[in-house]
Amino acid sequence: MRSSARWIALVMVGAVLPLGLAGSSWLRTTPHGDLTDEGGGKNGSPTAIGNLPTSPPDPATVVGSGRLELTESLRLNAEDPEPFATFARTVAISGDTMVLGAPTDDQFGIDAGAAYVFERSGSAWRQQAKLVADDTAAHDGFGMAVAVHGDTVVVGARGHDGGGEDAGAAYVFRRRAGRWEPSATLRPRGIRSEDRFGQSVAVGDGVCAVGALGHDGEVEDSGAVYVFRLGPEGWREEARLTPDEPLASELFGYATALDDGVIAVGAYANGTPTPYSGAAYVFRHDGQTWRSEGRLEVSDPRPMDETGCSVAVSRDRVVVGSRGNGEAGPRAGAAYVFERGPSGWVQVAKLLADDIMPADALGEAVAIRGDLVVTGAHFRDDAGLGSGAAYVFGRGPSGWTQVAKLVASDADEGCEFGIAVAIGDLEIVVGEPGGREQNNRVGRHTDCGAVYLYDLRGVPAP
Repeated sequence: MRSSARWIALVMVGAVLPLGLAGSSWLRTTPHGDLTDEGGGKNGSPTAIGNLPTSPPDPATVVGSGRLELTESLRLNAEDPEPFATFARTVAISGDTMVLGAPTDDQFGIDAGAAYVFERSGSAWRQQAKLVADDTAAHDGFGMAVAVHGDTVVVGARGHDGGGEDAGAAYVFRRRAGRWEPSATLRPRGIRSEDRFGQSVAVGDGVCAVGALGHDGEVEDSGAVYVFRLGPEGWREEARLTPDEPLASELFGYATALDDGVIAVGAYANGTPTPYSGAAYVFRHDGQTWRSEGRLEVSDPRPMDETGCSVAVSRDRVVVGSRGNGEAGPRAGAAYVFERGPSGWVQVAKLLADDIMPADALGEAVAIRGDLVVTGAHFRDDAGLGSGAAYVFGRGPSGWTQVAKLVASDADEGCEFGIAVAIGDLEIVVGEPGGREQNNRVGRHTDCGAVYLYDLRGVPAP
């Protein structure tokens, strides 16, 4: 029987999983743009990362070059693995806390979904909680979007019917005295059927952004992003963000990212200048209100690029995924890096993997922290159809270059490694929702999912 409480947090203590990481902490942006240690290492001195190129790359396109050795330090699985739950379909990390979405978990109904919280203690990670809402129902997709900042976790459920069929919802959890507890249910004013609020979520210090890609504004399915602010009386709706010139069915809000007063929003179905070329937008908080800083213009838009399928932001840098980009072949994919300068946002690089192939879908997921970018290519075929890969790019004195390629040590067909990525203080996190066989209470199942961690500590200087 389900709890009568408004929320359910299933605490899973479980076994301690060895991490085996050692060395210094990780990255910061220096005035010269080098990749350096944060200063928290054993010797406290900067350590450069990766073999960076000696000559500047093409300012429009970066393909391969330097190499950085990254160690797969850990693979994590759910303690209650369910078949086809898509565990680690979405990932987020903040400090010693990691959240993994499983949007097709069936514990409370077909595709009702769940989210898992893992916490690091010393050199080990533990599964601390499995989060669901007590009004979760079949096809809610709870966990299709996850975000974490400090002691706050936000989970999107774009298929929730509380405000109408597929209107959606987002749920906030807070950690208090080591336990995860419900904090709020977020729904915007005027929510309607098929808004799919909760498609994307992002959270910062006392602020949360939630995408509603199906919102009908001036035109049908143009989309919106709602911003909520935490105050003395809890979370309140602060703003509704939309493009300056919304287009029908552009699905604004499909992807959302937030950092340091900057929100980036993806609209992969935008049809200007060509069908499904896609778009991304930036908004900034000026201390009083959120203001549009316009659309990010890529240098080479093409039909079916789906630019804006993913976004990530780190202060005055934004990365935008373009999973359908065809420069290297049909749907090979790419990612674009933008920086904010005196005249506004400009594209500074286009990132392509050095072994990119058609249908890799590079850019399906992106993450950025300082001078490091990770982008997933979940349809990469190195270990069989759809085994997946992720690529790491770094920015040094000579610009951006590919510094590593990540493939799971047990890569296999259909795993889709790289469909979700994140960068933490000490590691890169890569989600793999398919392909794993695991035992649970009733037997052995397939497609249970896993998440992989790659150590960023102790990386040697070039």
